[in-house]
Amino acid sequence: MISSSAGTHRPPGSERVMADEEERAAKKLSDEVMARLPGQLGRFRDHPQIQKFLAQFAREGKRKAARFKFLLLRGPSQSGKSLKAESLFNFKALRVNCQGLEGGALPSIKEFVPKVHKAIIWDEINHVQVLNNKLVFQSGPKPVTLAQSACNAFSYTKMLYAVPHVLCSNDFRMENTPGQKDLREDELDWLKSNIIEASLPADQKWYLPKAGSSGGSSKGKRCTPELPCADLIMPGLVGVHGFISGPMPLIV
Repeated sequence: MISSSAGTHRPPGSERVMADEEERAAKKLSDEVMARLPGQLGRFRDHPQIQKFLAQFAREGKRKAARFKFLLLRGPSQSGKSLKAESLFNFKALRVNCQGLEGGALPSIKEFVPKVHKAIIWDEINHVQVLNNKLVFQSGPKPVTLAQSACNAFSYTKMLYAVPHVLCSNDFRMENTPGQKDLREDELDWLKSNIIEASLPADQKWYLPKAGSSGGSSKGKRCTPELPCADLIMPGLVGVHGFISGPMPLIV
């Protein structure tokens, strides 16, 4: 009698081939969606803190720095903070999801390739994950080993010098709050010394819908010279991580 499993037998390695094909198809679909998004969203809001963050990576400043500050974009769900982060690098950043990891662990960034990705965006990251991995976020001149364990079976090393890091979170602690475990003073000082924080008023999003879209326009929004409604100031990318000075509109 022929076993019922015989009909489902696959050649050795076929599962891996199918998984690779699915991964390529998913990446192709993701790339197509991301290519359409800029035209659908209209313009992104600028913020002086973002310009301060980007200025670190100007050619001259980058050559002299041994470490870099990283950017924290705050905003509630669906405020567009992650897309705003991607827009800063022409949608050519590696974006990873930090939710659901225990013990302050980070998601894998094995896929990060400096010649492909202009930055790393950490979605829904928390303060514990940052404090447990300070060397990663400081973008220093020495390679960093990640995913370490007792046997280091899955560890890997990345060179992250002068790589911009953008944290996106709606619940990132920068101070002690009642009902939560207090951070030590040295931890609070380190976070405040190394993070450039950018946030918007609660009624604003990081993007502005295109005129005529279902999301409306910027008319009626509260705008200030520091947080303009209709201006996108974005340095143009040069080489791998460097920037040229001067404003350049990304989306028109």
